[in-house]
Amino acid sequence: MKYAKTVQALAAALLLLVAAGAWAADKSNSATVKIFDPVMVNGKTLAPGEYKVTWEGSGSDVQVSFLQGKAVAATASATVVAQDSTNDRTATLTKQDGKGLELLEIRPQGKKETLRLAEVGGSSGQQ
Repeated sequence: MKYAKTVQALAAALLLLVAAGAWAADKSNSATVKIFDPVMVNGKTLAPGEYKVTWEGSGSDVQVSFLQGKAVAATASATVVAQDSTNDRTATLTKQDGKGLELLEIRPQGKKETLRLAEVGGSSGQQ
């Protein structure tokens, strides 16, 4: 009887650890980005505002989604670039071209990585 209660308690603790790990893993691949000017992402214009950015994929190649509320405003391919230090705040890097601003990078706060978005022309990274 005592053995069964111990096994039950251990199973409950394990379940809590797994659930907490899944929640943490889900949270680790997201950031909030504030956009102040219209910017192009993979051929779509994002209006100024706050977006939740999530990324999924294995290794250094990921798929990035820009969400406003529950609606996906844009998606893009990106490369994850490891950094030596943690980003102090979330920042973005843009490039001005004849059509306006294009989003090139996202540096999520608290992460040691940069998301380098693929440019519309097919190349990735800064020029």
